[in-house]
Amino acid sequence: MAIGAANEAKVPLNCLAIALGRNLKGTIFGGIKTKSELPIILDKCKNKQLQVDQLLTHQVMLEDLDEAIRLLKQPDCVKVLLKIY
Repeated sequence: MAIGAANEAKVPLNCLAIALGRNLKGTIFGGIKTKSELPIILDKCKNKQLQVDQLLTHQVMLEDLDEAIRLLKQPDCVKVLLKIY
């Protein structure tokens, strides 16, 4: 099994590792330079805490992956959580 990556490349996916408790994490245009940009972001946050939970805007079951991709293209979508159980 493979998952998509930039420029339609494929990245191998180890299903057994995920079934045994590993995490699958991804991002689209969400990377930051942690050494130079994270301190700036934290400086603007209240009490130096980044409220990551507030960025979650949608939760979708893995079976509805097409819906998750559609949601990511919407202007009100910040982060989609894919549920695999």
